[in-house]
Amino acid sequence: MAGLFYLCYKSYQYNYDFYNIFGTMMFLCCAKNIEIKKIVKLDLYIRIVRSVLFLTLPFMGLMINKINVWIGGRTRTFFGWTHANMMGLDFLLLAMDIMYLRKECKKWYDCILYAVFIIFLDKTANSRTAEAIIAMLIVIHLLSIIMQRNWFHKMMVLFTSGAFLLCVGIPFIGSYLYIHKPELFLQHDGTMLSRIQLTTTFYLRNGGFGFYGFPIEDQDCLDMMFSYIGLHWGTAAFIIISAAIIYAIYKASREQHTSFLILLFFFLVYGWAEVAPIYPVYSYLSLLLGYYIMNRKPFYCKRPYTCANF
Repeated sequence: MAGLFYLCYKSYQYNYDFYNIFGTMMFLCCAKNIEIKKIVKLDLYIRIVRSVLFLTLPFMGLMINKINVWIGGRTRTFFGWTHANMMGLDFLLLAMDIMYLRKECKKWYDCILYAVFIIFLDKTANSRTAEAIIAMLIVIHLLSIIMQRNWFHKMMVLFTSGAFLLCVGIPFIGSYLYIHKPELFLQHDGTMLSRIQLTTTFYLRNGGFGFYGFPIEDQDCLDMMFSYIGLHWGTAAFIIISAAIIYAIYKASREQHTSFLILLFFFLVYGWAEVAPIYPVYSYLSLLLGYYIMNRKPFYCKRPYTCANF
């Protein structure tokens, strides 16, 4: 614990981002004896209340009503949220929470609610990342119903491992290609390519990686989760969080905790394009990873095959 406090202190000296690093590290190390179901249920209640407030208060004149705001080459409506992607993240986590809590009584028609989320987001915030992942959630939900438990668990181990490798690989392999073959990026245009360019610009300006990271200036933008962790928070935080994810995947795969893998999978996929999941104020990813770090006893289900059957 003292080492983590020292890391947070040194990180603040170098990258001026004490609170986010401190919150993340505290959640990693304070998840002793937690129950994931209670965390997910609490998160669901908070997001429902917050979403209702953000949807209604702007029309009462108590918050700025952000309607038809021009962002990213298109108009987007996100009411009381600070950004359209934050609205998308809230609805994505609502879908994830509902999916997790209904794992013991899931039905195919649950997908109707998830489809409503997609349509609503498309007509308002137009958060394409959140919409695409909710669509993936529908596919995973249906696969969990039709596939055998053991095969579905093995598939989720493979999917979650692949999502982690891509989450780490996309920003850094992309930056390598941008430095050595910039013509590939000049020929195409897209949101992901622009994020790789911003990552490369930050990397080159600071001369590489720093053990405690580098501060983000006004013109900087590190949207992808592991480009943010590796370049802004530093190599030390990158190693700790990567090790926590690898250990969580390993333990969940050994203990047949498929529902845990599903939550982690969606967080990692969202991290391909967005940094928000790593912020403790926006999601419970840090608590999810801390669950296996601080609770090293095997995970047992009260009813056989409950978790293996998602």
